[in-house]
Amino acid sequence: MDAGIKWHKLAAIQAGGAICLPIFIIGHALVEKQGEYPAYLSILIGNLFLLFLGILSALRAVNLRASSAEMAALVFGDKGKIIFGLSMIVSMIGWFGIQLNMMGEAFSFIFPFVDAKLASFIFGIGITLLGVLGLKGLSSFANASVPFLALTILFAILKASPTTNKIQDLNFSYLENISLVIAASLAAVIDLPTFFKDAASKKDALLGTIALFGICLPLLEVAGAYLSARGHGDNFLETLLVHSDLLSWKIWVSFFVLLAGWTTNNINLYSASISLKSLLPKASPLVALLGLGFCGIAFSVVPFLTEVAVLLEIIGMILGSLGGIIISFFLGISPDSSGLRLKLVPLALGIGLLSFYKGPFLASPSLDALLFGFISSSIFSIKKIQPHLNFRRLYENR
Repeated sequence: MDAGIKWHKLAAIQAGGAICLPIFIIGHALVEKQGEYPAYLSILIGNLFLLFLGILSALRAVNLRASSAEMAALVFGDKGKIIFGLSMIVSMIGWFGIQLNMMGEAFSFIFPFVDAKLASFIFGIGITLLGVLGLKGLSSFANASVPFLALTILFAILKASPTTNKIQDLNFSYLENISLVIAASLAAVIDLPTFFKDAASKKDALLGTIALFGICLPLLEVAGAYLSARGHGDNFLETLLVHSDLLSWKIWVSFFVLLAGWTTNNINLYSASISLKSLLPKASPLVALLGLGFCGIAFSVVPFLTEVAVLLEIIGMILGSLGGIIISFFLGISPDSSGLRLKLVPLALGIGLLSFYKGPFLASPSLDALLFGFISSSIFSIKKIQPHLNFRRLYENR
């Protein structure tokens, strides 16, 4: 990767990860809560905010050639790097296991004679082995998968009924759901440097980010909203399977589900391995990746996935707290001391935990933690704007 990765390959990797079950059903959830047209408006505004954060994150990644964990070291020092790295590993491997479990359950739903846990185990082995090829392998797999995934969604849209009974007039009281759109892709923004640090240039990073948050994610969420508004199925699988009872279509949909989960988990595993490498630079990359892969497989077959989901929610609050302070740092409105910035993390995390137990102030505890982290960091900077901050020098002399 001496020449770096071009924007279309970066976008394909991220787009492949974006076409996953949770992102696709965001549009469905918004329509159920607020109707079709307000859902489209929420998706547009939410992704514009994500686009701004994504551009900021991607350009810093190219400037420093640093992963998300390495950026955490720049902002918080070595202790913050350890907290961030461990949180990313647990988060990515936890979601790896949950997504793998969903793949197995979906495959077993379509083909009942196949045991779901066995399917999850086999798929996990395949994903882990592919991860050995690194970012180039992920890029090649994404380039081959994304057209098929997009074609399947397009076919479902074309087959959908042109009429709907879920249209509501635009009303700004519905815009509270914008935060749901933001929360759904918050982790992708925080971890963007891990992938975009290898971009060929700042232009490639910029174009790749625009392709992801300006085109891919909004279109996927709009597709989910469009299909939901036309009443095609109560869940993701029913939405796709309703078009035909033919075995060939079931196989097609099954392949879609597998690729959607596979491309997402490729990114989860790669991100976790990069975070582990930043913490244990002398560890064998192959052994680390295989170990993380098998941990993810173990997560997918355990009977306490509900408890795992709660753990991941807490990890999301930690990452949100760190992410908000990192964003303020990049904008030049954070305290000068890395130690002080690190001390603000428990405050932001406390808001996240309060949001978790009492009900979210916005859409999710992780987003609440991120916003409070950003606000508290800005306040403690005493409005000291630093437009000429030399990020490269700070990174090298941290």
